[in-house]
Amino acid sequence: GAEIEYFLLSRNADGSVSVADTADTAAQPCYDARGVTRMYDHLTTVSTAMNQLGWYNYANDHEDGNGQFEQNFKFAEALVTADRV
Repeated sequence: GAEIEYFLLSRNADGSVSVADTADTAAQPCYDARGVTRMYDHLTTVSTAMNQLGWYNYANDHEDGNGQFEQNFKFAEALVTADRV
């Protein structure tokens, strides 16, 4: 399937950004179940929306960077998949 990877950030009062989950500070956070658990509501919301659109989300995980997540969905026709990514 296809995968989207993104950083989940918060904007600070001074305009800078930081990782949305302030507890996501592991030196090697890849596949950190604690990070996934803390962001479960967000991941579930996105997963539900993807499935309602017919994208068939089948995997969600914490990626290699602090605040970085990956959500996977089934391939469709090439242009459709490209639009989804």
